[in-house]
Amino acid sequence: MPESTSKREPKALSSEYHKAHKQVMLWSGILFIWELVGIDLTKAQMSGGHLAAVISAIKSPQAVPWAFVILVTYSLFKFTVEWYQCSPDRRTMRVARIDFVFAWITSLMAYTLFLGQTISRVQFADFLQDPVRRNSLLVGMIVGVTGPLFVGFIRKRAPLNQRDTRRIIIVMVIFSVVMLLLFRFVLLSLEWRFIFVAMISGACFSFAPRLILRAFRHK
Repeated sequence: MPESTSKREPKALSSEYHKAHKQVMLWSGILFIWELVGIDLTKAQMSGGHLAAVISAIKSPQAVPWAFVILVTYSLFKFTVEWYQCSPDRRTMRVARIDFVFAWITSLMAYTLFLGQTISRVQFADFLQDPVRRNSLLVGMIVGVTGPLFVGFIRKRAPLNQRDTRRIIIVMVIFSVVMLLLFRFVLLSLEWRFIFVAMISGACFSFAPRLILRAFRHK
């Protein structure tokens, strides 16, 4: 009989990995929604009813978000450990890598929202009510995301030396400036400080998948 030349399918991700993945997504989602909606336990306690009785039993309501942060951190640690327990061949597959990176990015978004609102003491949802600020953040995110994606696309198509990389960075900067001027001309009212903050945030999240995979790559 002729020998089969087809490669065996890598072993599937473990059930422990999937359980840890669910926990990460659950607690990250709760933390993100808690911070985005802005739940005030003190006002809820004053409103009375069964919910107020439950809240009254909590001695430190202000510590609830920090408890969620701890749960996200532990779940993320457990999730990463279970990732390394899975088959190395399976971990090299694109679908598995996307699943792993997406869970990490979701957690980082929850962390970012929590820390940003804790430091600034400003609700992000209230901040977006101002159309000028909202447009400024949107423009900054678009410019911040497209630049790194453009560089990554060029680098994938052909290996680049140091000179080519410098040229691409110059082109990316010029492209970003042109986009900013175009948006400024179309939208008229923009706040530059929020644009720059959003640009940095967008660039960080664009590079995040590659940095996460590089930090946790199998050696």
